[in-house]
Amino acid sequence: MSIMCNFATWFSLLVGNELEEARLLGHQSRETTWTDRMLLELKKLRDPRILAFASNEKVTGGDMDWWFVNPVSNASFCLTVQAKILHYLQQNPDLWHYEEIAHPRDDPGRQSRMLVDHARDHCAAGLGYYPYYIFYNPSSAPAIPLRTAWPGEAVTLVDGFVVADHISTHITASGFPIPAKRYSALVGGMVSLPEFLCSCVAGIPSPEEIVGRINDLRDEFRFGDETDVDPDPFQARVSHALPSAIRHMVERRTRYIDHAEDIVVPRDTVVFVSGE
Repeated sequence: MSIMCNFATWFSLLVGNELEEARLLGHQSRETTWTDRMLLELKKLRDPRILAFASNEKVTGGDMDWWFVNPVSNASFCLTVQAKILHYLQQNPDLWHYEEIAHPRDDPGRQSRMLVDHARDHCAAGLGYYPYYIFYNPSSAPAIPLRTAWPGEAVTLVDGFVVADHISTHITASGFPIPAKRYSALVGGMVSLPEFLCSCVAGIPSPEEIVGRINDLRDEFRFGDETDVDPDPFQARVSHALPSAIRHMVERRTRYIDHAEDIVVPRDTVVFVSGE
């Protein structure tokens, strides 16, 4: 099992078990806790091909940027990721929902529009960007339908265009209805973190592999039982341009040291270096 597949499986099991314990204790966790934990656990791998940087400054709708970089071929791709956590304290699991999915309340969906626009703007500038959502769920959340190949379904991902389309479709004059926030309304578009990463080859996935995986999954995402979702013709694409800050991170690497005091990132950032 590759380091990425091993991490994705282990981290998903960790999230699921700890959120399940929190649920049983009547404690609602926050997504920022688990985004920070993901960065920490990636750092603890002490793998010079995985660089993790935290930031206190948030300038887009995304919580994290995941950069996949191959310095040999100069290929790169960025998955800009927005995190949400399931609200799981209701006794009936059918009522569990993502309270902040259509953030903010005074302008439902603005965050999702920012996430999508952020990706579009950077692609127009010649960079490879694509929006995604990551969801943190307790282990007792219903299983992802028809997706049982990989263990660990507590951390799931959904195409950002699919989520943005879901939000815009269900907004009403009075806001965003609770039924559209529920786990059951979104689970049809989910893929587990292990399935997303373990489907790539051993080692660190290349930009081309991640792009291929995203574009393949676009055709599989579904909401509900019957509705195919194809909200946007936007396709993920590999780029051969790289922001100077990301290039600096890669060039400054030394073994087991993945940070430098002079590196400043506007979002929490993880760089996965392949091709070595």
